[in-house]
Amino acid sequence: MATDLMLWNVTKEKITKRMAVVPKNGWEVAGTAVQLPPGKGRPPVYSKYILEGRWDEGFQPVQKKMLDDFMKKNNLQDQDWRTQMMKKK
Repeated sequence: MATDLMLWNVTKEKITKRMAVVPKNGWEVAGTAVQLPPGKGRPPVYSKYILEGRWDEGFQPVQKKMLDDFMKKNNLQDQDWRTQMMKKK
């Protein structure tokens, strides 16, 4: 389905194109999965893929300078998340 709501049904016999009919105001539907509440003292579990995408000051010197300047300008040095991120490597 494309963003203009056009659908294509492709089979061996033919290709049919049509427009989807959707409600104007669609509402979310509750799923069956239950999200566990955050547990105190329980560290978050990240996949290897997520961990490999961590902030690394050595590879992002331009972003590091930009963030350093922003933190200093707005007096946010005590809230800098990069400090904790680099400790966990």
